[in-house]
Parts: sequence; C-alpha cells; structure tokens
Amino acid sequence: MLLIVLLVVSSLIMVKPAFAQTIPSVPTFIVQPVGPSWTVPTTYSLNQNTGKVVAQIGYTVEYPFVEVTIKNQPFTPYFNTSIGQEISLRYNIQISPHGENSWTDICSLNAGAPFLHDPEQSVDSNYTNLSIDVLIDGIGFIPVGTQTDIQVQAMIGYITLIYAANEFGENSTEYSFVGQTGSWSNTQTVNIPANIPLSPTPTPTVPEFPTWIILPLFAIVIILISTVIIRKRIPKKNSPYPLKI
Repeated sequence: MLLIVLLVVSSLIMVKPAFAQTIPSVPTFIVQPVGPSWTVPTTYSLNQNTGKVVAQIGYTVEYPFVEVTIKNQPFTPYFNTSIGQEISLRYNIQISPHGENSWTDICSLNAGAPFLHDPEQSVDSNYTNLSIDVLIDGIGFIPVGTQTDIQVQAMIGYITLIYAANEFGENSTEYSFVGQTGSWSNTQTVNIPANIPLSPTPTPTVPEFPTWIILPLFAIVIILISTVIIRKRIPKKNSPYPLKI
C-alpha cells in the first residue's frame, strides 16, 4: 500500500504543469489625459513660386500623454526552475476610435510592441501606471481632438524568444508570450482636446520709399557734387596758378 501511494504521488509530481495555470482577473483601471503640455513652434519657409515667406503656425498640445492606472491583482512573481523562466503578471492594452469597436493592440507582442513587451505589474505599489503617447507629428497612438476607447487585459506567464522563417525563407526572431490571458476589461473612454494654435507673430515690414522724394534728393545730390567741384577749381588767394576756364 505504501508503494502504491508513493507511485501515485510521483506521477502527480511528474504531470505538474510548468507553471500554475491561473487565469488572471479582469483588470480595474481608470484613464486620464496628462501633461506637461507640448508646444510645436511656428516655422517659416519661402514659397519658390510666389517668392513670399509662408508661416506654418505652431500649436500647443495640452495633453501629450494618456495615463492608464491599473489596480494591481494579488500575484507575486516567481522563478520556475523547471523551465528557467520568471513567471509574472503582465498587461496588454488595446484602443479604438470611440464607438467604432475597431481595436488595435498597442503593447502586445503581436502588434510590434511599442513597450518592447507586455509591461509587468508593478511590485512596489498598489497600482500599475502605463503611459500612452498622443499622436504628434506622426508619432503616437491616440489622435488629438478625438475620443478614444481603451481596454486592458491581464496575462500571467513569461516572454520567450522564438525563431521562425519569414516570407523570404530567412530565419528571423521574435518575442512571444507563453501563459494564460484573462478577459478584456470594460471600456473606458478618454477625450483629448484639439491642438491650440499659437498666435501668429507679425513679420517685420520694410517701409515703402515714396517716389515723389526721389527727384528732390537727386537735385540735392547734383548741387552738392557741383559745389565740391567748383570749390576745387577756385584758386586759393595768392595762388601762382590762375583759374582755367
């Protein structure tokens, strides 16, 4: 009987999963636009067709970031010696134009991960804060002047590097998540105000020179030149050289 018990326990140990298959809970979170504000200055360029200077009016982005504050779930990261990986709780975020239900992952590995990999839950706080860039000059994710829907997903597992062949038959590497993913959260909506245009700076103008004054000035110049010439031709008193006409 003791031998049978030992065999049963041993078999249970052998079939123990690589890590606990715990499905994470649905995240609770809030979103809000945050600063500091970001100003794009006014620039000037020369229009080659008209020869005039054209101003590209700058603007101020009041909220260049959206902060996602996620309430942490009860989970302690641990190192699994059987697979040589640290198991942690991570988060994925997806966004969609408000009401369109057209979701895009912005921090999952399958989406070209701007965060390089799904960010881990913080271990020194009760909340995990993640920042999403507002779209400025073609860089960022959330357009200004719009409402954007945001959802969060919790994941328990680890990141691993896998090798695969691309469409050209060349070997390539990419990161992949291994573990359990939870359900997507309820939707939170964030409103990003439109850009605030800068007040245009007036360019200095060159005052026009009145044409009516050209003739008098020309006459004055002629008189001055004539006076200088005459003075040079008049001999000095007691000069041995007579005036030549």
